[in-house]
Amino acid sequence: MAADGTMEGQNDLGILSVGEWSVKGSESTLTMKWDSYWDDWTSRAYEVDGEIQFFDSTTLKWRTSMRIVSDGKVSISV
Repeated sequence: MAADGTMEGQNDLGILSVGEWSVKGSESTLTMKWDSYWDDWTSRAYEVDGEIQFFDSTTLKWRTSMRIVSDGKVSISV
């Protein structure tokens, strides 16, 4: 797996955004930077009850969850 790449996301309101992600293996962190107004953040990821949960290493709060992680582009109908 590459140490960084591009991403697409859709929130619970159906708003789409694109951005870049990077992994810093020495710190075991994932950083997400969005092109839109969505928050940029750095976190550690954990699997909790079958979902991927992110713990923000700056705010020390759980950030969000992901239901689907896929390799490559996922088609989204708008």
